[in-house]
Amino acid sequence: MLPTYLPGDRLLVRRRGRRLRAGDAVVYADPVDPERHVVGRVIDVKDRRQPTVAGDNPSRGSASRDDLRLEHRLILGRVVARLSGVERPGRRTYS
Repeated sequence: MLPTYLPGDRLLVRRRGRRLRAGDAVVYADPVDPERHVVGRVIDVKDRRQPTVAGDNPSRGSASRDDLRLEHRLILGRVVARLSGVERPGRRTYS
């Protein structure tokens, strides 16, 4: 599966707002390297304190290969829009 977001894409991220739902794209701090921010997709929210996140690109990153149960404090926000990146000009897409 191809990644939804590519390097160079600019993302509009909402830090607060509605509760997370399955299918939401989120930005979170990598549990191994908190300085690194990762984009993933919520696949399960049964436990609001620890949603399960998976990556969109199976060839990159640990969250892409495995489902990752995140502590809610690591989630920085929900992606609400992708603004056109340098590598991929075009119209904006909204989540």
